[in-house]
This record gives sequence, structure tokens and C-alpha cells, in this order.
Amino acid sequence: MQNGAAGLIARASQHFSSDALVRPQSRIEERVRRPWSAFDVVTLAPTLAMPLFVIHDRGDAEIPWQHGMAITRAWRGADLLMTEGLGHRRILRDPDVVAATVAFMAARTAERGIAAAASEDPQATPLEILMAG
Repeated sequence: MQNGAAGLIARASQHFSSDALVRPQSRIEERVRRPWSAFDVVTLAPTLAMPLFVIHDRGDAEIPWQHGMAITRAWRGADLLMTEGLGHRRILRDPDVVAATVAFMAARTAERGIAAAASEDPQATPLEILMAG
């Protein structure tokens, strides 16, 4: 099983020509001045400390659920919600998934004092507030 960028390319190569995959990949590598392999989430995860909530369906036909499990195991303190029968796209509209996501975000907001940070700098973007907390 290949994770991250390598796995994505391997799966995409089943549906697209190699030229259609290599050109955008090369442009990204040039723009960020990093090899494609630098974007492997499982490799990067141990260096990341922000909260992560991985939601994956066992029946996901586009990205195997094992990828979500591998990311969760590699990312210190990550939480995993495994679903059944929602696939890759319906998972976004499922009321239970939405409720679990809201609960995760609310808990992390309270843990990090984000409400206080937001009141200190009303011009801050949500991402800036999360990263500062």
C-alpha cells in the first residue's frame, strides 16, 4: 500500500495518461521547490502538532481506508472516525459525521482558547487563530 502523494499518483495513473499526471506534478515541484515525495502525510505527521480529525469510510473506493488509519497512527494525538456505507463523497453530508466534526472543533476551540485569541485580534483569519492557539 502506498500512502500520500505516491499512492495518489499510483491510483490516478490507472485513469489518466502519464503526461497528464507528470506535468502538474512537475509544476508543483518547481513552484514549491520540493520533491513530490515531500508531501507524504505519513512521513510528515510526526513533525506536526496541530489537532487532526481523520474521517474515513471503509467502503471508500477512491482512497483505501488504510490510508486514513496510517495517517492517524503516525500523527500524534490524531482522532479517527471510521464510517460504513458512506463512500468517498456522501461522508461529507452525513449528519453524524457533521455532528462529530463540530464536536471535535468545539473541543479543540475550548482547549486552545481560540475564543480569547479571536477577541484579541478581530482581524485574524480562522487559520491564523488556530495556528496561534
